[in-house]
Amino acid sequence: MASESDSQEKTEEPTPKRIEQAMEEGQILSSKELFVFTTLFAGFFVYFVAVNSSGFLLGQWKGFFQFDLGEFNGELVRLSYEAFLYIFSLGLAIGVPMTIVVLFTQGTLSGRINFAPKAMNFKGSRINPLQGLKRMVSMKALVEMLKSIAKVVFLVGVTYLVISAAISASDII
Repeated sequence: MASESDSQEKTEEPTPKRIEQAMEEGQILSSKELFVFTTLFAGFFVYFVAVNSSGFLLGQWKGFFQFDLGEFNGELVRLSYEAFLYIFSLGLAIGVPMTIVVLFTQGTLSGRINFAPKAMNFKGSRINPLQGLKRMVSMKALVEMLKSIAKVVFLVGVTYLVISAAISASDII
């Protein structure tokens, strides 16, 4: 039978050794919602920057599909290489700011950035189907699902409002 103290919150502050051990195991303060908010904000910023330069970007992309198949002198290989570099640089242009935002968010939230290789170790208990089923059917999972549904409804609503405002402001219709 579980003791009464198991169900109560801990009243003592953790020791410095316990804090260090928890950091080595990758157990640090984090907030999913804060990460979602900051990455969405950064993603919208990157999107608006991309929209302002979309004419140039689409012109570059179009150039990769203009070649003459009649005489093959390595131009297709050169265009493939340039397309790879173009896609790679676009990935960096999106990925680097997003990575910086995530690292900044974690640094701001916990006071430091923690890299814990121990947290990446294989744990056989994580692939146990019975424990996985218990996690999926718990009250915490239900609350997380409802929060996720609320986020999706909010994002779809904001997207609808932005797109409908853009359509009504343009001369498309």
